[in-house]
Amino acid sequence: MEKQKNILMIQPNLSLKRLPYPYFVEKDGKVQRQDFWKGNPYKFIGLATKDEQKIVVPFYKFFKTQRVLIITKGLRPVFADAEDNFYTDLRFCEFKMIEGKNEDS
Repeated sequence: MEKQKNILMIQPNLSLKRLPYPYFVEKDGKVQRQDFWKGNPYKFIGLATKDEQKIVVPFYKFFKTQRVLIITKGLRPVFADAEDNFYTDLRFCEFKMIEGKNEDS
């Protein structure tokens, strides 16, 4: 039997008929499906203000509350690649906690 766990789904929403592939983030902040992403992004750091100066919601808060935080409006996700270079995804994103498979299983 495969172990289930809560993961955070970050869905970029470009108001298109076909949505971009979502990010699936584990409790430690790592982005799943590295066979697809190839290290870019590698991990989710948190949410930053529009001016990108400060992380105001670190990634672990999503897992601590086990629900999407209402205060995500106007904030943008910050990621790091496999070499620890940070960048901000400027697209509007939706956040949702889902139950998923453990990639280590």
